[in-house]
Amino acid sequence: AAFTSSLNQAIEQERADQARIQSLEGELVLLKDSEVSAVMRADELKGIKLQLERELAEALAKLADREREQSEGRDWASRVQNELVQPLQRDLQKSETLREQAQIRIQELQEQVHTLRRFEEEAQGLAAT
Repeated sequence: AAFTSSLNQAIEQERADQARIQSLEGELVLLKDSEVSAVMRADELKGIKLQLERELAEALAKLADREREQSEGRDWASRVQNELVQPLQRDLQKSETLREQAQIRIQELQEQVHTLRRFEEEAQGLAAT
């Protein structure tokens, strides 16, 4: 009776471990998708930033060819920097931070899945004996 009870407990624990593994694997897939999205967004933002920097450089070169003292040209260049480049740089940094956080979480989940699988194997070993 004690053996049957112990076996039933091991079976129930194995079922709970399986459910937890499936849940963690689902979360891992979502985090990997999130990481891919964050990487794609970071790449997209890098491209936009480079394009805007090129456009800004071209605009500044044109302004340098004209009258340097023209306040309208300086205001425009400053506005491009403040309204476009700097926000994109902040967005890029946020995307990189999110990507790093996603990578850390994925590693943690992989370690948890590994641990749960080890527990599952131990439970199966107990159930077999």
